[in-house]
Amino acid sequence: MVTATGFRFRCRLCQGAYYRSQYQHAALSICDQRWAIRRRLEERGGAPWGWSLDDGFPPKPKGMWWRTYRKLKVLDERLAGRWSIGMSGFLERLDRRTRRR
Repeated sequence: MVTATGFRFRCRLCQGAYYRSQYQHAALSICDQRWAIRRRLEERGGAPWGWSLDDGFPPKPKGMWWRTYRKLKVLDERLAGRWSIGMSGFLERLDRRTRRR
């Protein structure tokens, strides 16, 4: 489609454009997901969680079903496991690179 100014508008896939998160390292995406869980708990009336991700899981907010809270906690534990595996692999590759030099 050509507009009056001569520019062509195409979809993101046709342009070959990517989302910003697709350029992000997988470990950082996992951290973003874990922080999103904490923001969700905080929005539901939970205590503000300004500490690090390794300081435990926030308490259940009032009014949230226990089943939902447990699902979020299990998801966070899985993401934490994936993050540690990803970071250990990243650090091993980094160590090999620095030893070569």
